[in-house]
Amino acid sequence: MSDTPKKADLLLWEIPSDFRWLEIINCSIHAVGQEQGWSEEDQHALAIVGIELVSNAVEHGNRFDTSRRVRVEMEVSSGRFRMAVSDEGPGVDPEILDRPVPEPSPDDLMPRGRGFSIMQVLVDAVRFDRDDSGRFRVELEKSLAPAPQA
Repeated sequence: MSDTPKKADLLLWEIPSDFRWLEIINCSIHAVGQEQGWSEEDQHALAIVGIELVSNAVEHGNRFDTSRRVRVEMEVSSGRFRMAVSDEGPGVDPEILDRPVPEPSPDDLMPRGRGFSIMQVLVDAVRFDRDDSGRFRVELEKSLAPAPQA
């Protein structure tokens, strides 16, 4: 048995700016999670975050313009998940990550505007940057352990 660490698996998609493609992201995250032995809780958390990232790129970045593409990179290695989503939009102010996570309350039924707060709770790191072609990119990472064997 080799002590050489296994190289990370990298999955790439370039999808049109259309919500119809979200299920591919959802199914892919769950399939990878099952193969890696992640807990159901981690699989669901990463699916929520992945769908949120791609939804934001489609709606806010590319404004549903199906001629614009959303690039999705998912990298999985032993114990680590990284996802980067880039779009052709202007991006967001990085200070959005410094906003406090809103506390849920019965009086606060705002259905939108919580995506980055949710991401910060569910993953270890969220970063904004530009990719090599200048596209706006959001990258997130999470360390994961296999689910305990029953």
